[in-house]
Amino acid sequence: MNRDLVHKVLRTIKQRTNLLTTDDVLLGADRLEARAPLRGVTLNVPGIAVYLSGYAIERVTTSEGQEPEFEVSTDHETAAVWDVAERLLGLSTTDTEKLFGSPTKRAVLAALEQLAAGADHVNWSSIH
Repeated sequence: MNRDLVHKVLRTIKQRTNLLTTDDVLLGADRLEARAPLRGVTLNVPGIAVYLSGYAIERVTTSEGQEPEFEVSTDHETAAVWDVAERLLGLSTTDTEKLFGSPTKRAVLAALEQLAAGADHVNWSSIH
């Protein structure tokens, strides 16, 4: 578990109340450069985690009618956003699926608060 990154993600969501979306990785742009100002965009949890870790995020072309896909990149790596965010945060498979899978904003905050407080896994039954 990367508690430092969990704390950064939680702090960023609380400070930038209009930043979090629970749908797409990135809304408001097709590409967000690493360390670019967060103006006019919204990000989901994996998007915030990879952005704070120095990755650029880019919408990749998909077939018409399909959900958009997103990749992250640095000088050394290009990969799917979820895969990189899961690795960076050190989450369990269950926590990754529930935290990244379009939860409510309230559930995101509650889950991140549990992890930041020292829990190894989120107690999802305590989040209503």
